[in-house]
Formats: sequence, C-alpha cells, structure tokens
Amino acid sequence: MELEPQKIFVEGEEKVAHKVRELYTKIMSLRGKNFKGEKTYPGADLIYEIGTSLQKKYGLMDVYKYYLYHIMIGSTMGREKCIFFDFPGDDSILNLLEKAKKELIINLSPESNATMLA
Repeated sequence: MELEPQKIFVEGEEKVAHKVRELYTKIMSLRGKNFKGEKTYPGADLIYEIGTSLQKKYGLMDVYKYYLYHIMIGSTMGREKCIFFDFPGDDSILNLLEKAKKELIINLSPESNATMLA
C-alpha cells in the first residue's frame, strides 16, 4: 500500500516549518571571504552538505517525500504534495539546521556577518 501525501498540516507543523524557513534564510544569507579575499557562501555550502548527506542515507528520490527537506533546499513544494513532514530523530531538519547555525557561529571569522545568526 502506497502512502498518500498529507493535504493539511498536523498540529504544530506550521510553527516548525516557519522556524525552518527562518533558519534557512539566515544561514543562506551568510557571506564571508576566503584567504584570497574572494566571497564565500559558507551557509549555502553547509546546507548543500546536509542535503547530500540525507540523500545518501535515505536515497535520492526518497528525500523529496519530506516537506521540511524542500524548505531546507529552497524548494517551493507544498505540504499537500509530500508524504512526510520531517525526518526522524537526529536527522530532523530543524535539528540539523540548529546544529549548522551553531557551527557557523563558532567557525566564521568576526569579519563575516555570522553575528546575525545569534
């Protein structure tokens, strides 16, 4: 039996989705410079790493069944087209983005705009 996409949000999902959108926006807006003085995009690089890791673990096609994955990669897929809301446990998109935010704050130089993440 194949699972059907959910047509509506379950209680609490909208708040989580909003928080993930906020984190995504903040992380993606980070800019820095490398040792050559060239612009870098550490937030985009980290989100790419998270997405790639989830693709390897769950399968390239299966990650697209998760609504919060779409938010994390900047997709506009609606909730009604996704079978699942979020990954289980430590793979939760909200948890992964919170960890990414902390990692970026710790590792970025003071010249970057990482202070906006706090």
